[in-house]
Amino acid sequence: MKFKWWRRWRESRLANRKLREIFHAGKLLGGTSLRREHAGRCLILDHEIRGGEVTRLRFSILRHPRPYSFSRQFHEVIEYYAFDATAGRLQREGSVNVTRKNGEDGKPPGGFGI
Repeated sequence: MKFKWWRRWRESRLANRKLREIFHAGKLLGGTSLRREHAGRCLILDHEIRGGEVTRLRFSILRHPRPYSFSRQFHEVIEYYAFDATAGRLQREGSVNVTRKNGEDGKPPGGFGI
């Protein structure tokens, strides 16, 4: 197709717009640990569009949770989420603890190993 790049660009814009809508709709974030300010740290993995509307959206986010509230260490965790527009539901699909996968046990704030 002559304008295949245009269609991909348009679809990616629709997916980005839908992701912003998800983070600004408080009721969708209610059952997750996501907050409105996390929107800028998300990466869209894939999306489905039918009839000019996003029907499904998968994204990931890099989080830095602490294992315990009193701990100074944190872990780098990638969480995966899926949004199903037909059901109007945002669901956590899973996560990967990158810090432990690399054989480490958490880093102190700043990541300098002090």
